[in-house]
Amino acid sequence: MDTIHMSSLPPTFKQAVQITRSLNIRYLWIDSLCIIQDSREDWEKESMTMGEVYGRSYLTIAARAARNARDGCFIARAVSGTSICQLEYSSKSEPTIPRGKIYIIDPSFLIEQANHSPLDTRGWVLQEKVLSPRIIHYGAQQVYWECRQSTYRQDAKYTPPLTNRLKQAIDIHTPFKLAFRGIKGSREFVYPPEWSERELELAVRMAQWYTLVGEYSQRKLTYTSDKLPALAGLARTFASATGYQYLAGLWKEDLLLGLLWYRRKRLLSGWPDEPVSDKLPSWSWARFMGPLTLYGSHQGLLIVLKPCCEVLEVSSPGSGNTLLGAYGEVSSVKITMKARILEVTPREITEGALDLLPMATLHDRDGKEVGNLQYDQQLHHAEPPAKELFCMVIQGAVDEPPLGLAVLPVLGQHTTYTRVGFVWFRNMPPKHYGGSDLIWKAEPTVVHLV
Repeated sequence: MDTIHMSSLPPTFKQAVQITRSLNIRYLWIDSLCIIQDSREDWEKESMTMGEVYGRSYLTIAARAARNARDGCFIARAVSGTSICQLEYSSKSEPTIPRGKIYIIDPSFLIEQANHSPLDTRGWVLQEKVLSPRIIHYGAQQVYWECRQSTYRQDAKYTPPLTNRLKQAIDIHTPFKLAFRGIKGSREFVYPPEWSERELELAVRMAQWYTLVGEYSQRKLTYTSDKLPALAGLARTFASATGYQYLAGLWKEDLLLGLLWYRRKRLLSGWPDEPVSDKLPSWSWARFMGPLTLYGSHQGLLIVLKPCCEVLEVSSPGSGNTLLGAYGEVSSVKITMKARILEVTPREITEGALDLLPMATLHDRDGKEVGNLQYDQQLHHAEPPAKELFCMVIQGAVDEPPLGLAVLPVLGQHTTYTRVGFVWFRNMPPKHYGGSDLIWKAEPTVVHLV
């Protein structure tokens, strides 16, 4: 609280001080200095306000090429082995144009992929990137400028490597109509004609959230317990903009669509298979590390579901974390719904490239194949097929295959289930997916998902 000697700081911090002073800005926030490192209470308190720290900042400094605090912001630029042609230029007809030199680099020179730097692998950095109004990136080859309007490179190339496309796709501050165009793309988009503009905007914001979660899932955390806290600043911003209630990484008002997530199996090499939390409910994507996809962003446009079930009640989350509350690790959240439950038999796939195949096919009582199952955990593949595996049908929109969850009954609780996987129903008549007797002949019953 009294002083920190510059000599005691690592290079990245020293250079951040230099940058801040050069801009005549008095205050600098560095997480590891401004948060008391051995205080869980201070960490929780600051985690809750992280969105405001970056969202209301003047400028965020991104040490993009630094692997750690020792590498610094100012990376020595290596040009050895690269051919550079120097040309002089001037104008005889226009004396106001100054004389100068222009440098042309060899076309074979590998341009820095500034969106694939060490910084882009870190989970905490995503909300800093999205919420910051302005960022200056110190890369290995050059400096980049990014704000909500534009992105510029130091070499003035027209196509910036730090395209704003991703930021617009996931940033709640992107104007609604611009975000809608980005999600819609060139595809025809049909939504209920009775929707108001506000309802359409809320659907767009949820699509942004699902895209954001997919991007976040590919990033690593030093502490897996930070899975939800590292997203708390963004979640609070979305909650403020939508008025929705946050539930373990999903939203109560869009819960059915939010339940439709699956892990991207072929990309899970090197990621832990087991859940990072035993407290989070089985239906929360935040239980796992590694790439995943939420169906709400699967096709790059909004999905209007024809629900096969109805959410009746969501119990209040319990949390031992009084400061982070619903934005931290919550437990004991039970979803009560009226849903169709189908009894199926899984048959494990043992031939072919498993990274390209579902982990099981599903069959009805007559042995007919009715769908594919992607388990949430790879370890299920090595286990004997479940004796009592059921499908909870979530959506059955016409022209879209029905989707649902693979669930197992909780021992001793007949109507209570836990999620174990994601199900795509197959072998349904084309363009009549929603009319399958398998689904619609099953009577909805009141069940609980924990």
